[in-house]
Amino acid sequence: AFTLGSPVEKSQPAVTSMCFNQQGDLLLVGYGNGSLTLWDLQRQTVAKIITGEHSSPIVHTLFLGQDLQNARQFKAISGDSKGLVLLHTFVVLPLLRRFSVTTQCLFDGQRTGTVLSMSALLVDESQTGVSNASHGGPSLSPGSLGSMMGGVVVGVVGGETGKKLFSDSPPSEEAGGVVIFVTQQTALVVRLTPSLEVYAKLSRPDGIREGAMPYTAWRRIPNQHGSSSRKSNSNSTSNGNTDSETSGLPPMQEGALTKVSHDTEDLNGKASLLAITWDRKVQVAQLVKSELQVRREWNLDSTALGVAWLDEQILVILTSKGQLCLFTKEGMELDRSRLPIEDGGLDSAVIYHTYFVNSFGNPEKSYQNSIAVRGAALYLLGPSQLFRSRLLPWKERIQALQDAGDWMGALHLAMELYDGNAQGVIGLPRTLDALREAIMPFLLQLLSAYVDEAFSYISLAFSNQHGKLEADVQIKDTVYVQIKEQFARVGGVAIEFCVHIKKTDVLFDSILSKFLGVQHGGTFLELLEPYILKDMLGGLPPEVMQALVEHYSQKGWLQRIEQCVLHMDIASLDFNQVVRLCREHGLYSALIYLFNRGLDDFKAPLEELLAVAQDQKRPNAQAFGYKMLVYLKYCFLGLAFPPGHGNLPSDRLPSLRTNLMQFLLERTSTVRSQFKISSEFSSQPYPNLCYLLWLDTEATLEVLNCAFLEEEYLKMKETDLSSSYGINSEKQKLKPALHETPSNEMEEFDNGFPLVQTLINALTEILQMNFSGTLRLPNAERLNSKGYDKVWPSRKDTGSLLEFIACFVACRHATVSRGMLTHIIEYLASKSDIATRDTLDGCNGDNISRGREKLMIALLKGVPESEWDSAYTLELAQKAQFYQVSSLIYMLKGEYIAALDSYIKDVGEPVYAFAFISNMLRQLADVNALTLTDFRSAVRRRIPDLIQLSRESTFVLVLEHFDKENQEIMSELSPHPKLLFLYLKTIIDVRSHGVPKYPSPTLENNSKISLFGMKGLDQSKELKGYLDRISNLPEYVQRHGIEVTDEMAELYLEMMDHSVHGFFSVDMTRSLGYASKDLPENDEPKNYWASMPREE
Repeated sequence: AFTLGSPVEKSQPAVTSMCFNQQGDLLLVGYGNGSLTLWDLQRQTVAKIITGEHSSPIVHTLFLGQDLQNARQFKAISGDSKGLVLLHTFVVLPLLRRFSVTTQCLFDGQRTGTVLSMSALLVDESQTGVSNASHGGPSLSPGSLGSMMGGVVVGVVGGETGKKLFSDSPPSEEAGGVVIFVTQQTALVVRLTPSLEVYAKLSRPDGIREGAMPYTAWRRIPNQHGSSSRKSNSNSTSNGNTDSETSGLPPMQEGALTKVSHDTEDLNGKASLLAITWDRKVQVAQLVKSELQVRREWNLDSTALGVAWLDEQILVILTSKGQLCLFTKEGMELDRSRLPIEDGGLDSAVIYHTYFVNSFGNPEKSYQNSIAVRGAALYLLGPSQLFRSRLLPWKERIQALQDAGDWMGALHLAMELYDGNAQGVIGLPRTLDALREAIMPFLLQLLSAYVDEAFSYISLAFSNQHGKLEADVQIKDTVYVQIKEQFARVGGVAIEFCVHIKKTDVLFDSILSKFLGVQHGGTFLELLEPYILKDMLGGLPPEVMQALVEHYSQKGWLQRIEQCVLHMDIASLDFNQVVRLCREHGLYSALIYLFNRGLDDFKAPLEELLAVAQDQKRPNAQAFGYKMLVYLKYCFLGLAFPPGHGNLPSDRLPSLRTNLMQFLLERTSTVRSQFKISSEFSSQPYPNLCYLLWLDTEATLEVLNCAFLEEEYLKMKETDLSSSYGINSEKQKLKPALHETPSNEMEEFDNGFPLVQTLINALTEILQMNFSGTLRLPNAERLNSKGYDKVWPSRKDTGSLLEFIACFVACRHATVSRGMLTHIIEYLASKSDIATRDTLDGCNGDNISRGREKLMIALLKGVPESEWDSAYTLELAQKAQFYQVSSLIYMLKGEYIAALDSYIKDVGEPVYAFAFISNMLRQLADVNALTLTDFRSAVRRRIPDLIQLSRESTFVLVLEHFDKENQEIMSELSPHPKLLFLYLKTIIDVRSHGVPKYPSPTLENNSKISLFGMKGLDQSKELKGYLDRISNLPEYVQRHGIEVTDEMAELYLEMMDHSVHGFFSVDMTRSLGYASKDLPENDEPKNYWASMPREE
């Protein structure tokens, strides 16, 4: 120790400023009389004295660092209370260790204002602001620097007039000298060496108190390396005590922090940070290359008296309340500690000077030079003492929490360290991987100590109640539950910690052993379940898996253990052991998961499920059959089983569907010997398929349909279709107008025979055996869910099979024999079972009948006419009142008028009659004029019948094809006054309101048609074309208008008057198929006529 008194003064002037160089061997001291002394600390002697340059107390001293272009030269800055700022260049003579100095003026303080704060970004602290600086930046003269601050620079000090202060040479890549100068109104960031470059000029923020002292501090953020770098968004620790040091930080608290973010850009990366405090406002700016941007701003609850960086993440601020506040560089408050202030207040604890005055001439306290940082330690200089506060090393912080009994806090801090999120950490590598490797042994030691401590506490807490437990059984049960809860809490913490730090091997080794040692291994195993279900524990060692399954089996929790298996990583399991356990305990969903994910085997689970489902000794055996159906459906749809495990790879689906269908269509059982199936099924052809059909026919057919939802599994060339029926494809002279058969080019399956045809052949063979009485399947044990039949196949089951086959045949995806086709047609035309299904299934009988008619139409369209008996089919259709089927057969025979009469009888869907008439009139005009004349005449004769069918559609028909014959049609309607009135009313309605819109006919979803992909076959291309044409009629009517002659209007009004007086009876009106609202009641004729727009 030695006294820093001035050696040239007899009376010792006060030290007003001092600064160490980076190496710590030189100390520059400024005095109250304006002199400067450079002290050689190694020799404890004066190295250089500078006098005569300042005439006011020195308030700023600052080293700029070693000159990298000249190792024997370094620079320093000094500033006095009047605003004079000087740059000193020291040159060292190594042998004699003597110093020479050249002094130059930066600011004169007269017109630039007083510099209240300055700080430098030193070379070895950050080369970023230097090496990234733009070499093309302007080199400014000293006068330019002064003008940036609002004044000018005086000439060179010391009589060296004319000497150039700044070099014009390009800056070195490793040059330093970035400094911030702050006055009352402005902050200027410049680089001083080797040439002057102005980086930024910041104005004082709004709302700052006049005379408030600014404080600044630089810090470099080191270069981060991607994902392996540590993060910074959590906790830290600090200490403002000189005698004792705190062990850690409490949880984060906002305090008086009000964060104002200017930019959401991350402050990490290779850059330099500048902290500026103005009164209660804090700003953090980032210097990248030569650009300075304010990134964060926030407000304090009291005035800032100093600021410093503890490391690249932690900012410490001294406030007027005597508190040291720790903040992250993003502005989040971490901690605040109060200085040990006595009665004298803050002024008695921290030094300050009053050399600066505000605009009113009043002195302001400045705490410059009272706060300093070295490493992780903070130093505060007081009038009679030096405060030291430091960040605890990471291990000491954890141990302090551990010693205080805060085990949860210690483990939480340990996990934050592992994540790289802990703030203010010192003594650890910067990369995340190296950090984790360094702290891992201590973390495991901490966990082991926690478990031992907790077990000791639990043992001690309940050992005192041993006597009571022996005496009272009820108390014993209660205490046992409490003990289990305590062990469960300890186990939960241990599992959470091990999962977080990815040390599950320790969890299943030492930690599990500790629980087994206190007879609570089951408690520990139960704690694993939620972590497995959340996919946080992907695998278990074989012995742990064995213990888990056995423990859950004893508890009867088989479904829970199955769910655990579904969430495990198969690669980490003992596959054979887990499969064996699943078989022993009937965990077949898990077994499916293991075979699918582990072996890419989708067939083996089917074999096992089939064998189990046919084991009548097993309770609920049929439930496994339904699981088999669900599994098949998921596979056919490309979904992973069990539900919730995503989709199967799209490139796997074609071969998967083929393999599964081949398994179902095996003619004889090929199930491995260890999976015996029932002999009742194995003796039948297609035993696998027969069992599923026997179990639930409708559900099985629905699943099979899912295999053919995509076209490539269905397609069959038209030539193959023709050859399958043994005929040659020939074009008809006149294709049916309404039911035209589409011709599509289809691809064959790779194996030369479509898979769907194989399925249809199998179903056909099963039905043929049933018809011949050779099919033998078990009936006694089968109870249908609907409860109306125990025999398989029942009439309902047979119908479902026939409909399924018919759908694929109608769509031209498969073919059947002539005999089977006859069976299908007879079934579709039969109505004997509709009443039964209407009662049992809750279906509407009319909808079932309509659906069968649509399917029959599609079937007749999709099969060559030579394959079915048209006369016999027509007889069946007429008996079943399938008028559209009858019309199709008549059209195929060329009997168009008979087809028309049949369509007119179909009052349920009249649109087909009018679509048929419209299309036939359009097609016959290009084919046969004589046939067209006969057909037009037949339509004209049936106008009354068509009006009864639909008066609106009749008017559209007349408007489209008989527009010039309208008067003749009304004359022909004269014998039918009621129909004439309805026709005139339709004309008037269209004249007033436009052509009505006709909804497309749809088939309600109450039949097997929609189930097997046939929905929409009731709409043909011709029907769609007809509906499209009439949809354009409103534009035609609007453009050309509807002619309503005076005679038509008079006749309509006359007939209205007759209707009012009872000319039309209500009964007759209803007999025509219309409600009485179609006829006016007590309506004034003139009112209706007035509402109708007249023709111009």
